[in-house]
Amino acid sequence: MDQAPMSEARPATGASNAQRGIWAFLFYTLVGPFFGAVAAGGLLMIASVGGFAPAPYAGLGLGEVFRQIAPLSVAAFVWSAVPATLTGIGLLPLILFTGTAGPIAAGICGVIAFAISVFMIPIPDNGLMPIMAFAAGLVAILVRQVLISGGILRRI
Repeated sequence: MDQAPMSEARPATGASNAQRGIWAFLFYTLVGPFFGAVAAGGLLMIASVGGFAPAPYAGLGLGEVFRQIAPLSVAAFVWSAVPATLTGIGLLPLILFTGTAGPIAAGICGVIAFAISVFMIPIPDNGLMPIMAFAAGLVAILVRQVLISGGILRRI
């Protein structure tokens, strides 16, 4: 028997499109909310340092705002499970047929999933809804890049 040594193991490119779809859906539903929580905490930090923090955080000092980042990030993680799941479901047909999804498709799907989620589970507006929608699109593109780096999705 002629076996290849462990150092020459086959890359994950031999996966079927159904396997790619399952893994992509799992990554979007698990990794997406994590990146969303990090983005929410980062946006609050940038907004508070820049002086344009949303209403509940506007009058607080910088130290108090930083103490509020952890609860905000946990709430964002829990809430973003819905748009992350919708993004995974939205990209699933494309991944099943082609084995990959482009960055534009991922970003658009992330923004649309965010908009649908806001209607399903309302969150305070505070005038930052366009920025949060843009961040949702960036998170979807970032998860796509993680999937490509992991060898799950094919590079276009």
